[in-house]
Amino acid sequence: MRGYDRRAVDEYVTELIDLVDELEGRQLREKVVQRALDEVGEQTAGILQHAHETADELAARSRAQAEGRIQRAEREAEIAKTDADAYAQEVVVDTRLLWEQRQALLDDIRRLADEVLATAEEAVERLTLPDAVADAANRSNGAEPTETLEVAAEALDEPQGGPEDPPGRA
Repeated sequence: MRGYDRRAVDEYVTELIDLVDELEGRQLREKVVQRALDEVGEQTAGILQHAHETADELAARSRAQAEGRIQRAEREAEIAKTDADAYAQEVVVDTRLLWEQRQALLDDIRRLADEVLATAEEAVERLTLPDAVADAANRSNGAEPTETLEVAAEALDEPQGGPEDPPGRA
């Protein structure tokens, strides 16, 4: 036979059409996948770009907040230091005043003690044991205590005269 077998050619053409359809489908799928990958890549790049921008904004905001807090803490520390220095100065002044008051009190106590001692010495000099009482005490060395007290009481009742003693005073 000369020529060709129509059925064999039709089958071959059908196989070729199926093969072309399959290859076109693969190519189309690859293009779709490639397009999808490209879109995903672009979206990913956009997301990453947005993430970087957001991170930069957050970092800048955080730095600004930290700087503000540091400045506020420094101001508060300076105020606290100033207050502490003022309080320390008050304590020094109060301590100095207390020390001066203490010294003044000690001086007053010493002066008062000197006055009491001088008054006591004057009293000892002015008040001497009357002679009658001294004689009665000496005479009663062998007497009863009641008799000695009676003699001493009588001697005290007698007026004693002297330049230092006022009349009626023993």
